Amino acid sequence: MKFSSPFDPLFQDIVEDLPTAFKHQFLHAVDDQTDVVFEGQMDEVWHRPKWLWPFFWLSAQFDILFPETGSNVPATMKLVSSRDKNQQALQRWERTFHFKKLRYFNATMAYDNAQKSVVEWMGPGNSTEIVWDIEFHPTEKIEIITKGCNLKIGKLRAPLLKWFYPQVKATETAIGEDMIHIDLEVSHPLLGNIFGYHGNFKLQIIPKG
Repeated sequence: MKFSSPFDPLFQDIVEDLPTAFKHQFLHAVDDQTDVVFEGQMDEVWHRPKWLWPFFWLSAQFDILFPETGSNVPATMKLVSSRDKNQQALQRWERTFHFKKLRYFNATMAYDNAQKSVVEWMGPGNSTEIVWDIEFHPTEKIEIITKGCNLKIGKLRAPLLKWFYPQVKATETAIGEDMIHIDLEVSHPLLGNIFGYHGNFKLQIIPKG
């Protein structure tokens, strides 16, 4: 079955229950003639402990995590929908954080039939694959939690032990029809919470291109 969005298999039966902002974010169709952009401000961006700074600096070279922290940080998230060569629906989340030096946190979402889950590709050559457990809590909340992580090389996947990748929990709350609050935390089994941010994004629908 050809889906219009990677999130169709999760939400197609409960579309009417989803808040408007979630419909635009998660069900933005590949052939839609508009782009979805969320603009907002992060109340706080943090990481700890301090000695992990080199890890965050290295991650920033691949547009994943980053070493900067701060309060009231302007941020944007643009959703770019497309299809791959096999006509699979993809959704790229392009997140920009407006520090003195712009920082990016980008990834591509796809639905994996074999794993019956939405997966997120990131890193060099999309070599890191995060498997997500995504649940809608009526009437205004979506929770996204790491279910697994694979090292992806071409069509080959090697599952990683939980000690070798961070756990992510993101909670999105719809506020009215055109705003979401996001609270994201990254943790490690031994170190606890190591990175996070929270703040509000306002939905904008603009003509494609």
